[in-house]
Amino acid sequence: MVSSQGKSFALTVLVVAGIFLSGLAMLAALNRRDERVGLQTEIQYDDFAYALINVSKDYARAEVKPQDEIYVLRIKIINHAKRVDYLFRRNQAILVDHRGRYYHYSPEAQAAFDAGTAPNTCANPIPAGSSCTTDLVFELPPDARPKHLKFVGSSPVTELLDFIFYGNKRIELEGESN
Repeated sequence: MVSSQGKSFALTVLVVAGIFLSGLAMLAALNRRDERVGLQTEIQYDDFAYALINVSKDYARAEVKPQDEIYVLRIKIINHAKRVDYLFRRNQAILVDHRGRYYHYSPEAQAAFDAGTAPNTCANPIPAGSSCTTDLVFELPPDARPKHLKFVGSSPVTELLDFIFYGNKRIELEGESN
């Protein structure tokens, strides 16, 4: 049998937790802002930033899947941290088409592209205060029109926290940015 004093304590804990969570949600809502940028403009996630330098179609390497269109995105990765290295993983970049479909880089098309280019300088950790530029290769079906590029965290939890606290960030490939 639970005493009335125990019930009061439990109710107090629930009320305090509710107030704390409500305050946290309000703080997140006030701080959160969506951000859209255009080509050659940095978009920052914590101490790390990305800039899309250019987008091109690569007709020469379409032999991987001839029915698909090959897009090469040149991306600059900037480490604004003071002491921490940053390891960029290609699967963090997601190309979104005009219908909202997501595309990850294509390992097969990337390998074909990399065979004819200089070594990837972003494959190793990027030292604090440094940057590098890399090319990412995407295969899209002919009916897809690339609309924007976004970057995701290392796990679904970090992606959710980024969305809640920092907003929806993307680099527009077409149209206006703000």
